[in-house]
Amino acid sequence: MRIHIQTETGKRLCLLFPTRLMLNRLTAAVAAGILRRRREKAAAPDISSRELRHLFRTLRRMKRRHPGLPLVEVWSTGCLVVSIRL
Repeated sequence: MRIHIQTETGKRLCLLFPTRLMLNRLTAAVAAGILRRRREKAAAPDISSRELRHLFRTLRRMKRRHPGLPLVEVWSTGCLVVSIRL
């Protein structure tokens, strides 16, 4: 997984994370716990650990079939660009 950030001054930052590190069973369990706690305070989605594991498995499969697929791309008016790709 690659996270690219370009600031208004033109500086670039590229963060590389192993996809298995970001999308694994432990991460799914931690994320489900955080969402469960947030649901009490604010409107957070009701997603179980099992559903997150299925989502993560699908994303890993997509990475193999479509390398470089953009997940999120954000542009601001001040020329700040953030892109997250598989």
